[in-house]
Amino acid sequence: MRKAFCITWIIIPCYMANLLAAEKVFMGENLKGNGYSIAVKDEGSILVDSKVDGRINLKRVMELGGQNLLYVCNPNLNYLPYFIVPEPGGPGGDHAWNHNIGRWLDAMLRLEDAIGFEIPAEQEKSMVENLRKFCENPDNLPFGPRDNWLGIQPDCYVHSFREYILAVNSLVRYRNSKWAAELGHKMLESIEHATNPDGTLALKNLDTYVNYYKPASPDIICPDGTDDAAPHGVTDRAIEALVWYYQATGDPLALKLADRFARYHLKNSTNPDGSLNVTSRLPHPIGHTHSYLGGLRGLFLFGQLTRQHEFMDAVKS
Repeated sequence: MRKAFCITWIIIPCYMANLLAAEKVFMGENLKGNGYSIAVKDEGSILVDSKVDGRINLKRVMELGGQNLLYVCNPNLNYLPYFIVPEPGGPGGDHAWNHNIGRWLDAMLRLEDAIGFEIPAEQEKSMVENLRKFCENPDNLPFGPRDNWLGIQPDCYVHSFREYILAVNSLVRYRNSKWAAELGHKMLESIEHATNPDGTLALKNLDTYVNYYKPASPDIICPDGTDDAAPHGVTDRAIEALVWYYQATGDPLALKLADRFARYHLKNSTNPDGSLNVTSRLPHPIGHTHSYLGGLRGLFLFGQLTRQHEFMDAVKS
């Protein structure tokens, strides 16, 4: 049951919008647009076929989630995952691939481990290749290649530190990949250089930031990622991935960074009475709540791992 809960926690929060958007697909419609088409393999409705005797069939929901994650990969771009699932006949959201490469690998390999979901070998191989190519830059982070591969341009997207670590963690944990462990350590070194010992950002130490950074849209719900910005929505959400990576590899740098970020966010993202620390300035007026909640989860996991109760107590309160 622990594995089932774990994969549901990954897929449902991150991809519920995609699952709901794909309802028409599973009802029997093909999804076409932008050179992308889906062969319907399930004629049932997510909302009907996933219930047994009026109760949710958790395994069925997970299978449908996995099936949808196979469908949101663009075969014309080496199976890079769409950022936004297209409506039937509409274009897909082809951007921020680096944000979802790690999510896809993490969710799919967890799902395989939990219920034996079959991942097509071609898609998994392509996604690992995507990760390798996106890290072909001096920062060794999935900021994108420098050789115009598939027309992709570098993107200094620091919000996804979490997803970058999730990618290598999943390959180490479920594929025993030595290559991923080596890449993961290089990622950690870059993240260490991109942050100060007090937990604030030092992005000018990243080659991609110096040479390719472009300001984000002013209404984006994620941090702009400027060098002097607060690290909320960046390092808070990365703590849990660092804890998991440390548990999978024993890499001391992962624990060092988890400690650095946990101490910053214990001070700046929580209040002793359990109220929301408004100084955390969640990005965008409506807030990026899953980053904030992920940060709280990371604080608890870090405290649990290191047996430092102040981190767990802050979340419990």
